[in-house]
Amino acid sequence: MPLLVTVVYLLTFISLLIENKKVDHYQQKSA
Repeated sequence: MPLLVTVVYLLTFISLLIENKKVDHYQQKSA
């Protein structure tokens, strides 16, 4: 069970990083 929780946490963390990069790229493009 702890392993599953760790995997879900990592996937969520990576998804947030990808979304942040997309937002930064979009802001740089509009500016």
